[in-house]
Amino acid sequence: MLTAPIDVTAAGAIEDRSALPRVLIVSDTPFSEYHGAGVTMTTLFDGWPADRLAMFYNAWSPMKSMRPQDERCARVRSFRMPGPGGRLDWVKHRLGLAPNWWDDLSPAWHRRWLRQFRPDAVYSMFLDLNTFGYAAWIARLLDVPHICHITDDVTPSIPAFGVERFKRTLAAAAQRIAISEEMKEQYEALTGSEFLVFHNGAKAFPQHLPTPSAGRETVVRYLGSVSVIQHAALAETAEAVRQANAGGTPCRLEIVGSFWDEALDASFVDGTMVQRVGPYVPNDLWDELLHSADVLLIPVAFAGNDLDVKLSLPTKLLEYLSTSTPVLVYAPSDAAPVRFCRRNQFGSVVDEHDPDALARFIGEFARDKERFRLQAAHDRAVVQRDFSNTAIAARFQRLLIDMAERA
Repeated sequence: MLTAPIDVTAAGAIEDRSALPRVLIVSDTPFSEYHGAGVTMTTLFDGWPADRLAMFYNAWSPMKSMRPQDERCARVRSFRMPGPGGRLDWVKHRLGLAPNWWDDLSPAWHRRWLRQFRPDAVYSMFLDLNTFGYAAWIARLLDVPHICHITDDVTPSIPAFGVERFKRTLAAAAQRIAISEEMKEQYEALTGSEFLVFHNGAKAFPQHLPTPSAGRETVVRYLGSVSVIQHAALAETAEAVRQANAGGTPCRLEIVGSFWDEALDASFVDGTMVQRVGPYVPNDLWDELLHSADVLLIPVAFAGNDLDVKLSLPTKLLEYLSTSTPVLVYAPSDAAPVRFCRRNQFGSVVDEHDPDALARFIGEFARDKERFRLQAAHDRAVVQRDFSNTAIAARFQRLLIDMAERA
């Protein structure tokens, strides 16, 4: 996510696709249209020839079930992270028959696999620091540059990985990428290494002018996966919707999601005022749901989990802002989505940790929808001008060309 307009001329599309380097992607998730990291990778590698990409992704990640797009890469293989389950593959590992990461990480297996695809660079997109370590190990094995891209805050995992090891591995990378300005600032202060900022940008939606709908039910809609980052905030939004209905404002919350963490309670979904749609919806229906909502919601938990959510910048935020549908961010004042929207004067923000405050916003919105729609039309125009997927992908691809040429 860039926080200043992109010079599209300077970051024009790559004309000669054969100039793109061969890249091995090591990721927690595969390419996918159903998860933020997979969507961002899809944007960044847009137009990259499949025969110049290969991928390892985490075999134990629940995200692997999100309809991976394996056709984006010439070669794809899942890997197992360190852990008790890895012992099941001990014999295969020792014989060099599997890429199980255990002790010396099966160098014989990797050399044999990579004989078919010799990368010019290793790119990692990760939240799990073991994925980061695995990618760095492969880059060292092959003596190629490593470009690492952190998808959310990893500070809770650093003690187990090792603070000094984390700093050394980051310092050895050819380039470090964060997903928000807030993450860049914090990680540069923590590690002493410089970061760039890249995140998913704006999809090119056509102009959408919602028809005024005074008197009907207000639909607040969230589209995306549900994890600890969103869960508590969604439960509080559900309570706000119930309060607004009791106060005379007809409304409902719809959660359209491809993934709901099974460890998280979903009992607040009652099927009436709070509904679940999905888990999977086709792309055309997804776009229709973005445009037919009254309000698109970005929920970020205020407290109660181990993730430092203030550094997380959801992939869906720019997608929402590209639609001409009003956007509401319910999150702490220091969270990256709040700071991004205020920095650019986008959308609406409720940063008071209180369902009553959300209920008041819903009532205000229902009484004056046209004012919020005018703001949304302005947001779409600015986002499509300054934060386009095309320009972000071109800038990213030029970065990888430069890294490979320097090696």
